[in-house]
Amino acid sequence: MPWKCHGRCFQLWTGIATALTTELLDYGASLDARDRFGARPLSHAARSGHLEMVDLLLARGAPIDACSLADATALYFAAEGGHTPIVQRLIERGADVKLTGRSGISPIAAAAYAGNDAIVEALLARGADERAPASRRSSMRRPRHGSTS
Repeated sequence: MPWKCHGRCFQLWTGIATALTTELLDYGASLDARDRFGARPLSHAARSGHLEMVDLLLARGAPIDACSLADATALYFAAEGGHTPIVQRLIERGADVKLTGRSGISPIAAAAYAGNDAIVEALLARGADERAPASRRSSMRRPRHGSTS
């Protein structure tokens, strides 16, 4: 019955991962560390569907709306992956539902594409609007050479 072991093994792994992360943070590990794509620990926990880790990182002060190099936030990764409890937690903790992810795609668009109605409804309830994505970096980009704006 390997599927039963799988569930138990996953529970054991999540507990170990959370305990190890707690210890690393106690010894000075950075919540702002980035991988080669600019993603931070909170984004990895959100992408992986690890709610206990998301809670730990938020409790320790992880930047909730931090973007990767592709402008993806933890909320975007959770919505894209269909992790409803994590999306709800991030929204409760104040994540900006209008920040876009890869290629200007919003979390609501990613959830709609994945067919996750619960996430779409949660994002809409907090003011998300896929027709008007608000990219954080769009206002920081330089105009192209010869442009008047």
